[in-house]
Amino acid sequence: MMINKRLIATVAESQKYIAGNVASQWVSLCSNVVIMGSIAAFVGKRSRFYYEFARWLRYSDR
Repeated sequence: MMINKRLIATVAESQKYIAGNVASQWVSLCSNVVIMGSIAAFVGKRSRFYYEFARWLRYSDR
């Protein structure tokens, strides 16, 4: 969403709220990136563990 600079200039009191909103959106975006990276790493480790475990089960009978 683009910010209309003329609209902000007419209502000067709203600048701090707009800046706070933008800052909170950036914090939210960064935290979402960190959370998704953590979930991906967790799933990757789990899938690797299950792959190794299944391989061990398959070859342990020989």
